[in-house]
Amino acid sequence: MSRRLFIGGLVTSHSLSELQIIQRAALGVDEQGVIQLVTDLDQLHTDLDAYLKDVGWYKEVDVIHLRPGMFLCPGFVDTHTANTGHGMHLQLLDWLEQLTFPEEAKFSDAQYAEQLYASVIDRYLRSGTTTACIYATIHLQATKILANLCHEKGLRAFVGRCQMDRNAPRNYVESSADVSCKHTEEFIQYCQTLPNSLVQPILTPRFAIACTPDLLAGIGELATKNSEIRIQTHLDENQSEISETLKLFPSRSSYADVYDHYGLLNQRTILAHAIHLTEDEINLLVERQCALSHCPTSNIQLTSGVFRLMELVRRGLKIGLGSDISGGYSIGLLPVLREANTLSRTLAMQDPRQETASLEILFYIATLGGAQVCGLDDHVGKFAKGYDFDALLVDPFLTQPGRSTPGNPGLFVQKDEPLASVLEKWLFCGDDRNIVEVYVRGRKVCC
Repeated sequence: MSRRLFIGGLVTSHSLSELQIIQRAALGVDEQGVIQLVTDLDQLHTDLDAYLKDVGWYKEVDVIHLRPGMFLCPGFVDTHTANTGHGMHLQLLDWLEQLTFPEEAKFSDAQYAEQLYASVIDRYLRSGTTTACIYATIHLQATKILANLCHEKGLRAFVGRCQMDRNAPRNYVESSADVSCKHTEEFIQYCQTLPNSLVQPILTPRFAIACTPDLLAGIGELATKNSEIRIQTHLDENQSEISETLKLFPSRSSYADVYDHYGLLNQRTILAHAIHLTEDEINLLVERQCALSHCPTSNIQLTSGVFRLMELVRRGLKIGLGSDISGGYSIGLLPVLREANTLSRTLAMQDPRQETASLEILFYIATLGGAQVCGLDDHVGKFAKGYDFDALLVDPFLTQPGRSTPGNPGLFVQKDEPLASVLEKWLFCGDDRNIVEVYVRGRKVCC
């Protein structure tokens, strides 16, 4: 790759409350896909050529001028994804038994897995997802295929081989805890053979109901042995799920305590849903420095409940967004961000003491907050020197691929409209048709 200098609009989060919007920025990306300069051109005390000479960026640079209204923003980080699903008339446990488990069993066919995974990864990238935490199935070969496809196509991914040795159909359950852990170790080793890969393995106990005590103990040992590998699982998604979990683990005081007992709660843990947390569970998760994946579309479609986003943000928990496209209805995070906004307002209507989510917070949990959940926020999730260029180029005037039309009636964007207004219109009215290009570590991976 050559060095590139983008000139135009730029949007990036720096914290929960700080959303930086630059109408006319210069962003430089080096040959390795790492950002080397970000500056507001309207704040320069010299002209652009002199500035570039001062910072050593005046030679052998491809300069890309964005058209007025276009802007760059960090790629979306999807912290909880699985297979595409249906059957949203069902609640969680019936939905798993009747639809999800039978669908996942099909991934024993490697050809089927490759075709479906390739399509899904293309859709992730097209929708603006540059990092994804993915639940695969129990099948070792299919999970290797998924990891390899993410590597080839350029998706930054945490790929987990699901582990489950009970409470599933006969054709979709592992024979023993030992076999499950052996296959997971093999998958971890496989990921380490992918050269210069953006793919990492992640330990993935399906949820407590599907794991025997022996399996949870084995996964806890894997987590201790592989101290850099993250953990993902489900927590407190559905009241029936919680009741069943406590029946299976009667000596534990809560659902979260089940995981904690087996050493699965720490700063590397990502817990999806977490809707019905008790006060003791919240305190435990804060103490263990766990992260949460907020999946609003799935939570509503499966009638699971409403995640208390702002309460948990204020308690200091790391939170990202998850499409959970099994129970949700979109691979991309734009609809998920909108649903998170709607649900925060729904809670506030029910209880005026509840705080609503600001645009700054919503954009943060879709980008830098998601990177923090994944332990990547030191080099992914925002535009700053030393960060990987994981980015979306957005054209608010694009009504169909390749056709940019000022005055796009879909977003009602005017030619000289301030970028802050353009951003808000895209987040709440736009879609992936407005995403012109997608980059991961400087590599153009889509569009």
